[in-house]
Amino acid sequence: MAVKANYSVICTNETIDGQAVKMFGVLATDGNKFISVKSLSDDKTRVEDLVLKLNEAGLEIEQLLEVVDDFMFSNYGFIIP
Repeated sequence: MAVKANYSVICTNETIDGQAVKMFGVLATDGNKFISVKSLSDDKTRVEDLVLKLNEAGLEIEQLLEVVDDFMFSNYGFIIP
């Protein structure tokens, strides 16, 4: 049986072109394992919206990376290699 994951926003401090920038990503856990994808965007609201959609959809943790690829392409025009 598939286990629904819980998704939340994570924040990291990055240096980009010599400037301190808060970057936001996603943490997923299903009780047995976790995965984090850091530095998706400096737009907290955009990542919060993604997390809300992930939780509403009830996706399994294994689906996160595919969703992140779609998020990056639709928002920034590229896919993470």
